[in-house]
Amino acid sequence: MDSSPPAGDTSIAPRTLLVSGTILAAAFTIYSVRVYTRLRPKYNLHMEDYLVTLAMAMMVITFSLTAVACQYGLGRYDYYVSPEDRSRALHYTFVFGQLGPWASTFIRISVAFMLLRFKTSQIWRRILWVAIIFQVLATAGGSIASLCQCSPLRANWDAVPDARCENKLQMEITDWVVEYQGITILDNILFSFMPIILISMLSRPLLERILVSILMASGFFATAGVIVRLCLSKSANQNPNLLRSILRIAFWCRIEESVLTIGACVPLLKSPIQKILGRLGVPSFKNMTRDLNEIDSKYWDNCQSGSV
Repeated sequence: MDSSPPAGDTSIAPRTLLVSGTILAAAFTIYSVRVYTRLRPKYNLHMEDYLVTLAMAMMVITFSLTAVACQYGLGRYDYYVSPEDRSRALHYTFVFGQLGPWASTFIRISVAFMLLRFKTSQIWRRILWVAIIFQVLATAGGSIASLCQCSPLRANWDAVPDARCENKLQMEITDWVVEYQGITILDNILFSFMPIILISMLSRPLLERILVSILMASGFFATAGVIVRLCLSKSANQNPNLLRSILRIAFWCRIEESVLTIGACVPLLKSPIQKILGRLGVPSFKNMTRDLNEIDSKYWDNCQSGSV
């Protein structure tokens, strides 16, 4: 760059890390309560719990790598960052860029495995399995495509003579068609509608069903974050301040992961939430009298009490 940015050597890293770290802490707290209720009075963890645990571990690692990258200039104007620090920052962003999509994928799959535990029809079960397989293949394809964008691999974060990389148009097409970017919007909507539809079929009080449906609909909020992220990704290709643009994109990635985690965990915390509401004087919810067809609502109660 020929001239320095008018704003000076400033960084958006502190406030970005503060906001995303706070939401991550909230997600971790809710996740911890979920695991605690599944371990007491007896060990009762299932596949969906292991998947959320794996996702949470990846989220903590991803946030830590983001914080380390900020130490090397991520969030600052490129003009003020040395080539060595810029290369280190981009190296860390490349690594957490591989982990982030898998964290979101494991969260969505955990919701699907939770829904598979309901006694639903074969059609619903097949739809869930197709969604799981499609999600895994889409994320794996995105990871492979990202690793193949430049040859040698080090050219993704460092200046390598005679390196071969995709042009900007090819990268945008890869983001939408091959990688998780465009597909994530459909996945978030799908994994939001399916719990709402299934839960609405349970013999539960109307208020409770509305509450659970709203909590599970956090996927819609995550979808809004994906749309913002896509807009930022498109503008980042023309932005000379790459380090600043990448952190904005990473911020919305961390928000999406945390919100999805909260949405996947909160519906399983009905029992402690109901106890808190009881202490506040809110009358306990009572089941509706209703003939059941294909869904066993006892699982939902047992899921909360840890007896499943």
